[in-house]
Amino acid sequence: MKKVLAIAGIVFLFVVALSLLLRVNSSLEPRPKPQPISFGHHEIYDNTKYLEWLMDRHRTEPGIDWRDVERTNWENNLLKRNTRVDKGFRALWKEVGPVNQSGRSYDTDISSDGKYLYVGSVRGGIWRAEVNPDNPNFQNLSWQPLSDHVYGGAYQLLALNQGSLVIGQQRVHFSSDQGQTWQPSNGESFNQLWFIRRLIKVKNSIETIFATGVKWHWNGDDWVVANFLFRSDDYGASFREIKVLGTYSVDIWTSRVGEGPLYTVRENYFEKSMDLGESWVSLGQLPINTQREAILAGSEAGAPTFYIATRSEENSWYLYRSDDEGINWIGLGFLEGGIWLDSMRSLEVSPTYPNLVLYGNLNAYRSNDGGASFRKINEWWEYYGNEANKLHADLPGFDFITFPDGTERLFISTDGGTYISEDKGLTVENISLAKLNTSQFYDILTDRDNFNKILGGTQDQGYQYGQVKNNSQTPFSQLISGDYGHLVSGDGTHSIVYSVYPGSVLISDKDDSGNLRCCYGAEFPEDPNLDWMPFLMADLDDNEIFYLGGSQSYKYQRNQSNWNYTALPYNFVASEGERVSAMAMAPSDTNRWYAVSSLGRFWVSFDRGMNWEERADNLPLPSYIYGSFIWVSPANPDIVVMAGSGYSNPGVWLSSDGGSEFNAMGANQPRTLFLEITPYPSGPDDHLVGDFYAATESGPYHYDSKQEIWKSILKGRAPSTTYHSVETLGDFVRFGTHGRGIWDYKPPPCENFSILYENIPNWPSKSVLDLILLTCPQD
Repeated sequence: MKKVLAIAGIVFLFVVALSLLLRVNSSLEPRPKPQPISFGHHEIYDNTKYLEWLMDRHRTEPGIDWRDVERTNWENNLLKRNTRVDKGFRALWKEVGPVNQSGRSYDTDISSDGKYLYVGSVRGGIWRAEVNPDNPNFQNLSWQPLSDHVYGGAYQLLALNQGSLVIGQQRVHFSSDQGQTWQPSNGESFNQLWFIRRLIKVKNSIETIFATGVKWHWNGDDWVVANFLFRSDDYGASFREIKVLGTYSVDIWTSRVGEGPLYTVRENYFEKSMDLGESWVSLGQLPINTQREAILAGSEAGAPTFYIATRSEENSWYLYRSDDEGINWIGLGFLEGGIWLDSMRSLEVSPTYPNLVLYGNLNAYRSNDGGASFRKINEWWEYYGNEANKLHADLPGFDFITFPDGTERLFISTDGGTYISEDKGLTVENISLAKLNTSQFYDILTDRDNFNKILGGTQDQGYQYGQVKNNSQTPFSQLISGDYGHLVSGDGTHSIVYSVYPGSVLISDKDDSGNLRCCYGAEFPEDPNLDWMPFLMADLDDNEIFYLGGSQSYKYQRNQSNWNYTALPYNFVASEGERVSAMAMAPSDTNRWYAVSSLGRFWVSFDRGMNWEERADNLPLPSYIYGSFIWVSPANPDIVVMAGSGYSNPGVWLSSDGGSEFNAMGANQPRTLFLEITPYPSGPDDHLVGDFYAATESGPYHYDSKQEIWKSILKGRAPSTTYHSVETLGDFVRFGTHGRGIWDYKPPPCENFSILYENIPNWPSKSVLDLILLTCPQD
């Protein structure tokens, strides 16, 4: 963490303040705000460790792209959702919240009549709010999700005529009925794209759509990238390839206020097409040609006026401007902090004021002199305590939108939701403080003494606490800023809870009155093989001890006002980059520990982690199973289940002899990443293990121990997104998602679809089929 905060641009005051977080302090003084850690702005944080963490967890054999596998998973789920009647499924799923903590948004658009405002989010899909087009009021908007059954988020969105919608991220989907149903866009080459970089529409009679995208192919040794331009003439139903753009990451632009030419920048060339991409003429050249990426923004005022931000091999961003339609260019200088890496909307210009240009990274920057100078709209830390009128950290998107009455408004997308500015960025107003439920949880922990109390760690919306009241959706408090995961507690309560921030451990506890107190900190060990978010294991015998996994396992123990760590002697590393990725302590024999590495090797210890016996030689596991989670039977320490990446091999493995031999658990496991599993007390006594529920990259799953099969439990109601966390709480299961907050699932009172009539409510108007669907829904 200290290395992150030492980078230029963070003032000395905050370095000093944040260093205090790394020392345990029992005072109740407000804690300093840890800086957001996001891979979107490389100038603030080196994203190498994050990307390694992401790819390790999704490990596959060479030539297999896990994204392709997941696209297939989610398209199958979408097909089921579109072809079924949603009867009775709402009773199974309940949305918990948070209702006041939005996650990352990307894009904004309005309907042609100005009646609806749309926001696209990272993993929570597209949302709609109704406004009065004659006198729009953006306070107290009532947000409604429109694409819960479409996976992949809405990085790019287009609102077309007659209520049609188009959204894109890894795939493009379209809806002709305001989001009631969705279909993937067709196009053989188009469907092979790995990522959609830009979607824009031409203001002609058929609203022609253009898309740029990235395609990867395996050449036998490595993944090779290429960029393409596609066009749709049928409102997004299909796309055809019209231009190969090479390895250079390019961008496109067309007028937002009227029909006009299409422009593109590739390598150092600036080009224009007057016939919807069929032919091109070169307008001018950029002064340099050693760039690897470009983002293009323009103002319809002028000739038009264009701005291009280019990224060099050294990851620095430089800004150019052209006042004569791209024929001549002037260099304006390097952009402080760089530009958001994975969004093409992080550079924007006003349609009517060509000198008003904005860009975003950790902060938002605004220029009213044509890019000659920029000023921050606000510092990222000013958000805390003034959430309604200060921008949240991390700015992936700006949109100037002209409403039907001619009013130009600026919408700003952040990692904490969406803002509006009525004065071109001088002041902002948060329009996502209520009911834009797009929180991105890495993990949640419910207090075992009170199922209504929930702690959660999120992506860039901090460490949060919520208390469910009256069985309704819940507001959460952000206790401290940052990114947090792996919440663990020795006794399952909130008496002491440990979690990880990329760089340190966060610790919360309760004061003498039993009130939640946040937060303390403990430094990471100096270990080069630590994960971006290392795995934590709580000690089941002592709440004031926990363990962290890296090259070795590290024991942290409370010593008055500090948690000090000692390295346990065993070194798990046999290959470069290998690290402990999960550990577990047997509840019935706390001397028995299990560990798995990032390369799938498995160990057992009989003396609390001092000595380890490697049992990988006996495992039928290839190196493609990154171990994400270990569960040990509370009654029998020899029964252990390991879960992880399941793209090139089964993802869940069961051992009944303490890890000497493993077998795949279930014959039809989904090809996905298993992030966490939990037992459910419904298995028969004559089986080795009972039922399980799993949080995975492709949604929530149930393991039926009688049939020994896995089943999706989306049920047409739960949102299609990544499920990161799962807990069994009495007779229900709680999931934390990475884009749609927290959801509770109540398993239906049936097994193997045999109806237990005594458990069916008395609804005389329902048919027998409806009763079956209500009691035993299946996906």
